[in-house]
Parts: sequence; structure tokens; C-alpha cells
Amino acid sequence: MIHVARFACLCLAAALLAAQPQADYEFRSFEVCPGCATATGGINNQLIVGATHQGGLPLQGYIFDARTNTATAVPGALAMTVPSENGRVPGFGFGPTGLVPMVAEKDGTVAVLDGYPGGLITCILQFNRNGASIGWTSQDFSTFFSFLRTADGAYTKLTYPKPVGSLTLGTFLLGWNEAGTMVGYLADPAESQFAGVIRDSDGQWEIWNVPGATSTILYAITESGVLAGGYKNASGWHGFIWSRGMLQTVDFPGAANTVITGINGQRDLVGITFTGESPLQSVPSAFVALRHGGRPPV
Repeated sequence: MIHVARFACLCLAAALLAAQPQADYEFRSFEVCPGCATATGGINNQLIVGATHQGGLPLQGYIFDARTNTATAVPGALAMTVPSENGRVPGFGFGPTGLVPMVAEKDGTVAVLDGYPGGLITCILQFNRNGASIGWTSQDFSTFFSFLRTADGAYTKLTYPKPVGSLTLGTFLLGWNEAGTMVGYLADPAESQFAGVIRDSDGQWEIWNVPGATSTILYAITESGVLAGGYKNASGWHGFIWSRGMLQTVDFPGAANTVITGINGQRDLVGITFTGESPLQSVPSAFVALRHGGRPPV
């Protein structure tokens, strides 16, 4: 259940949304290689982005530096996700037990980690400062669930506790903050319908959707609880941030559909645009949106 007070704030935010100007961002599209469809993970305060050459095989994971507009392929990686502030970038690639976590270290080395026991794919999305991480996995490729992984490699299964209509594909946690609040989504088997989920630091779950939206995906959360993601309404998919009771749409200029996949402490953003029905079933194009001005911490 959505908390009543939070839902009231969101309804008020939705009512005021049309009156809110889009934040002053500098939008820049990018490709990790010439002509490559590029998907994005997260962005850290040094403007380092996890990225993937997507839309065809083979997939290839990259680390993109938005300061210099340069992309570096990570050997053996299929995708890279949310860069840590200490320079570690998680992702996944092929390993002895299937698709397993990989970590690009700051010194350029790449470490392969053990996957979830029995998992055919284990994807770490984000580390915290202590080396723990969250992500998602599957043991059969038909249903998925999330996990908390300790720094020494112990896994704990995390899954939304109740059935939610047709959203039976599973629980996907994509981001968290140092307080332990986790965000992600539930999906239907076709990956065309979604509901955002939040797992609080005390282990309580809730569904979190943009009021009036037919689908919501929560991709990221900052240290002070600012949310970033995408929502769908009658006009398509839109990127958004939600901060201190105010919901703000942030769309790439001229794009048919936008979702925000990452946010850093200065509220710089990273995301994708696409023309299909779903961000998970479309060929993506990547962008960064750099906030002008003083970039106050969020």
C-alpha cells in the first residue's frame, strides 16, 4: 500500500506538474561506439556512467566518461551498471556458472564474482560504501527475484511479498542509498507493464507509482531520497525526478519516449530515449543531462 501522506503529496505534485518548468539541463546524446545502440546504467558524481552496446549481439559493457565523452570497453562484460563513488563499476558477463557479476576496478582490472547460488544470471546493480550490493537474478529465466549481497559474498533473497495483478515476472531492484532504501520495479512477463517498488531500510515494501501513470519504473534513489525513473501515460514514456514532494518530468528534447536511469548527488542525470512500447523491449539511445548552475547536493 502507498503511504497515505506520500500519496497525497504525489497527487498534489501531479496537479502542479504542468506549471513546473523543466529543470535547466544541458542534454547530450552519446554512443559508446559509432552507430551503436547504447543503454545506460547509473551516473556518479565524477560523471562516470555504466553503459552497454545493445540492440544486437554480442552485447558489450562500457564505462563512459561524460567529462571527456570517451567510452572504454570492459573486457568480458556484457553490461555495466551504476558506478560507485570510489571508482568501482559493477556489471555482468559470462562465467563458469552462467552470467555472473563482474566488477571493473579503478586500477583497470576486472574481477569476476560468484553468482547467486543456482542462478543462471546474476546482475549486481549497485554497491554501497561498505562493499555490499543489490541486484537481481533468475534460476530459470522465467521468473526473477532480487538480492542483497554482503561484501564477503553471502546472498539474501529479496522479493515483493504479495502478488500484484499480472506483474508476475518478478522483482527487480535497481538502486539503493546508504540508508538502505532500495528501489526498482515489478513487471509482467511481456515486460510491457510495470509498477515501481520501494523497500525501506526496515524491510517494509510498498508500491510507488506516479499518479495517473499506467506504468512506473524506479531506477535510482539519492542519499536524501530523491527518486528518478520513468513513467508511462497516454502520450508515452517520460523521465522524472521526485524531490521533496514535487514530481518533475524531464524529457530529452524531441524524443518520443524518455526514461531516466540514473541520478548523482548534483542531480545530473543519465537515461535513454526509444521509439517502442517499453524501455526494456526497444532499441535505446543514450544521453546525459547535466544540471546547470551550482548543482546543489540532493
